[in-house]
Amino acid sequence: MVGRRTLAVTADPDPDRKDLTTYAGRDEEPGMRDLLDHLFSVGCRSIWLVIGEDDNSWTRNSRRSYVEWTRENAVAPAIHPLAETSGVAGAHALAERLLGPGPHPDAIIAATSPFAAGIATKAMQLGLSIPGDIKIAAMSDEEILAVPGIGEKTAQKILVSARALLNKS
Repeated sequence: MVGRRTLAVTADPDPDRKDLTTYAGRDEEPGMRDLLDHLFSVGCRSIWLVIGEDDNSWTRNSRRSYVEWTRENAVAPAIHPLAETSGVAGAHALAERLLGPGPHPDAIIAATSPFAAGIATKAMQLGLSIPGDIKIAAMSDEEILAVPGIGEKTAQKILVSARALLNKS
């Protein structure tokens, strides 16, 4: 399209093509910062990020915002990349490693709701209460009830916990 001198508008910017400026885009920074500020305000000091491995503007901007916020607030960053295609099962396996014996974070921010669902399911299987023992938030999607392998009762518990977290000040 560029070589043809045709106007094209993309959904997100190409992070490696600063010359392409016609995109609708979204700004991940305020959402990430608002979520981190909220978690910090309710006492979370160990906040981990589970983020996709794809190299795109959303991942780069979310990761950068997280790292900047942790530096500004003297919180140790902990970034755990995960292939987007691994979905609930990949996040479940990652959570088994992350939440096993030993200390766990106060909160985990998941890049997608399938990641959040996998992490939340494993956390509950390990006996952790959400949001009591650990808080889990997703940065995108809202398809948790449609995720295969998540029963209605488990999904409702996750949604109730998410609402409690959002309403807690």
